[in-house]
Amino acid sequence: MDEITRTENYRLYWYDDRHSVLVLEITDHWTWTDARYAVDRVNQAIFSAPDKVYSIYHFAAPQAGVIPTGDILGNFKQMMEAEAYEEELVIFVGKDFLRPIRRFITIIVDTFSVSQASKFHFVDTFEQALELVQQTRSTPAD
Repeated sequence: MDEITRTENYRLYWYDDRHSVLVLEITDHWTWTDARYAVDRVNQAIFSAPDKVYSIYHFAAPQAGVIPTGDILGNFKQMMEAEAYEEELVIFVGKDFLRPIRRFITIIVDTFSVSQASKFHFVDTFEQALELVQQTRSTPAD
């Protein structure tokens, strides 16, 4: 594990030595400013990676799934549009407390026709995210 940055409410690290699985582990309440800064750091890491990257946004605690107030749809849309196109997958991890975030991301994808929408996935556990990465790596490209 190669840690990139850590704050009071999240940490960003490479899960593997190849720098192909990038994890943003959210551990506490966050603000839209926190989220934009974190997405910027994620993108910097992706652009510096030597190969394809699989991003995992791990909402590791119930309070991490609480959406801040403000322009929710606009903020989510802005962050989704800022996602690096070099990502193979963007996986959101969290059980029941991720439902509100999933709902808003689904609305944005459906309403605004977000490009690369097929790369967004939702799973309940971190282990399921790693399994999805492995399955995707094993699937031959079209």
